[in-house]
Amino acid sequence: MICREQSVFSCGVGDKGQLGLGRKLGTQVKPAALQRFKEQGWDDTVDKIICGVTQTFFLMNSRKVFVCGDNKNF
Repeated sequence: MICREQSVFSCGVGDKGQLGLGRKLGTQVKPAALQRFKEQGWDDTVDKIICGVTQTFFLMNSRKVFVCGDNKNF
């Protein structure tokens, strides 16, 4: 989820790391804020989010792409 102030939150099944929270989890019921972009030093905002079954793609405004999750099913 992208909020108006450009914060990004994630929830759902995360057993493959597809939530982008930096760890594998069973299910994240309560939305949790993603800090990964700031931790990586990206001074950028998320434009679009594309969710797959075991991967999530974040398209940044700079056109960079951040991907998390299982990379075995492409």
